[in-house]
This record gives sequence, structure tokens and C-alpha cells, in this order.
Amino acid sequence: MNIEETIRQIVREENKIFLQELKDALLSSRSSVDSPEILTVEQAAKILKMGKTSVYELTQRVDFPAIRDGRKVRIPYDGLMNWIQKNSSNKEAI
Repeated sequence: MNIEETIRQIVREENKIFLQELKDALLSSRSSVDSPEILTVEQAAKILKMGKTSVYELTQRVDFPAIRDGRKVRIPYDGLMNWIQKNSSNKEAI
């Protein structure tokens, strides 16, 4: 295994660990009071610990749960949690 492959493997493992920890934290702390059914991009960015621009880029993906209403973009909370779970089991998530 050359250095590039080693680095890629380390990044994949770190992404997998991060996404698993994020999923566990989100699923264990959800209550209807602090988590609305539909999220704004800003709320989703906070949950994902990403910038708004990155979340807007994710909304362009076919597999990302986003609802468009004119210029507004909304993200269903349950859809986001399912997307996180699906991608946390994928070695090359996000």
C-alpha cells in the first residue's frame, strides 16, 4: 500500500467514525420540542456541523432529502436522519 492509499484509508476510517458518532448523538437526543419536522438549511447545517454553502451543495445531490418551494429549500428531519444513517454505513460517505 503506497502513501496515498494509506492516507485515503485513514480519511475513510475517520469519516466513518465521525458519522457514526454524529448519528448516535442525533438519534439519542431527538425530541419533538427541540427538533422540528422540517428544517431550514441553517438548521441542517448546524446539525451536520457544516457551513450553509456546503449544505446547499448537498441539496443538489439526488440522494439528499431536500424539498424546494420556489427559492426556499427545506429538509425533512427524518429524511436527514435516514440520509446520515445510510451514508454512515458507506465507506466513502459524503
